[in-house]
Amino acid sequence: MTDFVGDYGRRGFLVGAVLLATFVALGESVAHAQEAQGRRYWVESFHSEIVVQPDGEVDVTERLTFAFEGSFNGVYRDIPWRYRTPWGLDYELRITPLAVLGENGAVLEHEAGRRGNDYRFKVWVPGAQDATRTVTIRYRVARGLRFFDSGDEGFSESRDELYWNVTGERWDVPIRRATARVRLPESVAGPVNSRAYTGAYGSDAEGATIGHPQPGEVVFQADSALEPGQGMTVVVGWPSGAVQRPTAFDNVAYLLADNWPLGIPLLVFFVMFFVHRSWGRDVAIDRSVTVQYEPPGGYRPAELGTLIDEKVDLRDIVATVIDLGVRGYLRIEEETKDGWFTDSTSTRLIKLRDADAELRGYEEVIFEGLFASGDDVALEDLEAKFYSHVSDVQKALYTDLTALGLFRGRPDHVRALWITLATVALVGLAVMGGVTGRPAFFFAAPATSLVLGLFGWHMPARTRTGRAAYLELRGFEEFLGRTEGDRLKELALPETTFEKYLPHAMALGVASHWAAAFAGLLREPPQWYRGRHAGAFDVVLFTNHMTNLNSRLGTAMASQPRSSGGGSSGGSGFSGGFSGGGFGGGGGGAF
Repeated sequence: MTDFVGDYGRRGFLVGAVLLATFVALGESVAHAQEAQGRRYWVESFHSEIVVQPDGEVDVTERLTFAFEGSFNGVYRDIPWRYRTPWGLDYELRITPLAVLGENGAVLEHEAGRRGNDYRFKVWVPGAQDATRTVTIRYRVARGLRFFDSGDEGFSESRDELYWNVTGERWDVPIRRATARVRLPESVAGPVNSRAYTGAYGSDAEGATIGHPQPGEVVFQADSALEPGQGMTVVVGWPSGAVQRPTAFDNVAYLLADNWPLGIPLLVFFVMFFVHRSWGRDVAIDRSVTVQYEPPGGYRPAELGTLIDEKVDLRDIVATVIDLGVRGYLRIEEETKDGWFTDSTSTRLIKLRDADAELRGYEEVIFEGLFASGDDVALEDLEAKFYSHVSDVQKALYTDLTALGLFRGRPDHVRALWITLATVALVGLAVMGGVTGRPAFFFAAPATSLVLGLFGWHMPARTRTGRAAYLELRGFEEFLGRTEGDRLKELALPETTFEKYLPHAMALGVASHWAAAFAGLLREPPQWYRGRHAGAFDVVLFTNHMTNLNSRLGTAMASQPRSSGGGSSGGSGFSGGFSGGGFGGGGGGAF
């Protein structure tokens, strides 16, 4: 397929030389094969009449005279209709056949239609035996012009341009005489610029004579015969205004029509929008958020932390460790040692009782993981060890929440399903791009995968029970995050309320405000914590300290051992033109 006219820069002489040598060798091979069969042919003359219409379409009439030695059935002419833009997308011409005529204007039997990236005219020619026959092919081309605004490609004013590969360079026989005439609309005002390139694909040699016999008309004639693999390309530019330019809407419509796979992400978006409305939203209930003074349903910190955002965070696991201390399963001991420059803190977890039936499945996984190496564990000992339990904790917590009837399906399984579909879409569309040769599939692949992934991530949905618990949880979160000290005094809550709900506040991210509400109301630290204290107990300082501890706990739990590895526009035909560039081109042959 001929590259799109917007491929910037001139092609290297090496490429042109290789192509020329290839076509010359191919031409010689074909010629030898024909001679061996007692027949051969060549193009005696190739003349093209190109008429630019005011509506932007181009009428092309090609008159080809073939010389036949031996017996032939007919000829064919290939014209590229699909090109590639500089951005890697498809740009397609609309070619409409008008007529195929023979000697004296007689209509010839022919077939016309797309064949791969070419539009092929296959013509049966009567009397193609030891004779010279002329075939005239007429067709109309939409989107065959180029449009530049002021400043583009160095132009000082808006310009329109015809950049047309007249003969094509994919002929395996010589073209002894190549000519062309370009006619512009009568309304063209101002200077008309023209240029012509001849030779193999990529050649910038200007081996053609150019004439302007009258206003709005340009004629071209190659200075010498075109050998196999060579062609003639013409460029004509004129001030804008005489030809109707496509609108922005037209360009977008053409872009989507030429690259219809780009519409796949949009289609998938609408499908996923309705799928999410049907399956990815909580069951609706007639209830609003009101302040709650205790956790809904007696659910535990990690369960509430997961219920509120539908995923298991590390802070949910750490909050469970604190909750296990509150419930008497373990004690946290800290010791600060004075150093020369900085103080160091040693933290230990002391097991106070064994796991029992009161623990949920995920809590038991956390508890057993903490004390896998003994009943007295230094925080440092958890580093590079506990991380292997995190995945099991997440799975167990999702299972417990689903068993409690809070979610329609396990959130991790639901997300995994949609992420898998997103991956399949990514790979599948990329494969389609490779199979069909349509770059738009490669653009559509990541966009479609992203749409599926984003919707899929929000696809887990709560049941009626889960939705009710969620709304109550919002009310409980408001209590933990907004209640002031004076309000606590009015409620006359017991002092143990602070530590009882501290893990919940940590899981919900409102621990600092929860502690501030108890400032001046508590005198003693919780029983499950032992550390160095100077002076009266400061609940805010304690909570900040616990937040820091939680950070260190989270880091220790998540840390892994180190790996062993080491360290539709384009360039103008005037500024970067070449033989074989522009629209049109292709080649032909005889059969």
